[in-house]
Amino acid sequence: MNRFFVAAGLVLASSCSSEVETSGFVSLGGKCMGTSWSAVVEVPRGTSGKGLGGLIQGRLDAVDLAMSTWKEGSDLSRFNRAGAGDEVAVGQLTLDVMALCGPLVEVTGGAFDPTVRPLVEVWGFGSYDDVEDPSPEEIQAALGLVGWGGVEVRDGALVKARDGIEVDLSAVAKGYAVDLAAAALVQAGASHFLLECGGEMVLRGKNTSGEMWRVGIDDPLLPEGADPLSPMNFAPRPPFARLSLTGSAVATSGDYRNVRKVEGRIVAHAIDPRTGQPIDHDLASVTVVADSCARADALATAALVLGPDRALALLESEAGVEGYLLTRVREGEKTTLAVTMTPGMEALVMPPIPGQGK
Repeated sequence: MNRFFVAAGLVLASSCSSEVETSGFVSLGGKCMGTSWSAVVEVPRGTSGKGLGGLIQGRLDAVDLAMSTWKEGSDLSRFNRAGAGDEVAVGQLTLDVMALCGPLVEVTGGAFDPTVRPLVEVWGFGSYDDVEDPSPEEIQAALGLVGWGGVEVRDGALVKARDGIEVDLSAVAKGYAVDLAAAALVQAGASHFLLECGGEMVLRGKNTSGEMWRVGIDDPLLPEGADPLSPMNFAPRPPFARLSLTGSAVATSGDYRNVRKVEGRIVAHAIDPRTGQPIDHDLASVTVVADSCARADALATAALVLGPDRALALLESEAGVEGYLLTRVREGEKTTLAVTMTPGMEALVMPPIPGQGK
């Protein structure tokens, strides 16, 4: 039967059930990093769906245990609690992700910066309660703790330059975890699979019909009259567009799911590390296709922060990267979406579904 996998801005269309198919494909799933993961895998000879599921879960859990900001014993939690100058020994997974971050911070001009955590905390994300705006003094104090140069990697340890510096790798760690799990599938002999965790995806080979994998991009516009704070915003949405992909990684970042109300106004979870303010522009969604999920994850986050004009320039400047941007166009009480994409993305976009008008 036709099945759609939906997560954080991306929808996968494939033909697979939750049981092993006669074609040798199996559908797998589980929980990790406060979200869910799913996979459609052609099971190699000598392996089992259960074994492959265990491989995936193990790799995702390993990254979560190292880089969670919620688990007290994780590498990041121990670092975030440490004082200035303390050497906090961390594992190789954390060191690998930290090594990825430096070049990404530089190429994005600081729009991606994992030291943004103090600002995220100041703006109070994680609660749906109506709260007051942080004061200019609070924002400035948090901004003083933001900057990749304030974190040093020293002989397998992390060291912060000032008390209060904290790191949150959520904009890259999930993508890295998917890369790690995908590599484990390849090592186990899998050639045809799609693996996603919280909307970050890696696609290899062909789908159950022997075709390219089909990935849908969520429509970011809410139905008229819908409450932007409703938990229903995390429910599946109809696709605005569909991509045909293989041998790629894909991630989407948007401003329409994780929001909160601050003094009567809706504020998106994406905070600009350079200004200390939540994003305030009409770019609603950025989907990035790249050679690795970690890279796609970080670039999608940075592009959303940068806004429509600078986002496109960033993605066009990166080799092996394509982007699909959806920007709100407001005309009186009516809001529509404008599509902008990098030159190579057009070849990946499928024709509209009849009757959808997209």
